[in-house]
Amino acid sequence: MTDANLAARGVLKEDAPAPFTLTRHAPSRELDDLVELYWFISWNLPKGQHFSQRVLSHPSLHIVIESERAYVSGIPSRCYVRQIEGSCRVASVKLHPGQASRILPEPAHAYTDREVPL
Repeated sequence: MTDANLAARGVLKEDAPAPFTLTRHAPSRELDDLVELYWFISWNLPKGQHFSQRVLSHPSLHIVIESERAYVSGIPSRCYVRQIEGSCRVASVKLHPGQASRILPEPAHAYTDREVPL
């Protein structure tokens, strides 16, 4: 997968420019059967400012680490909106579809529409 393909996936484009930085990286060859990609996002909005970003998720689970929490993000059943405000940095591992059972205690469907703390 090329860097251009990685950059164009999931985040729905809006009229206004997004106030965050998003980067995606392919996994090493040793993990490419389990991990589809790593993604990192950060933002720093002035106090009182917020931004709503629509996201159309792929059928994959993510392991997410944010400033204050770490969790497994299940597959959402619909497009969702992420509200961002303040400052945050997020790192995530996007698993290939069907691979969650290799490393997680529950089957993938148990995480649908859920964020389960690690």
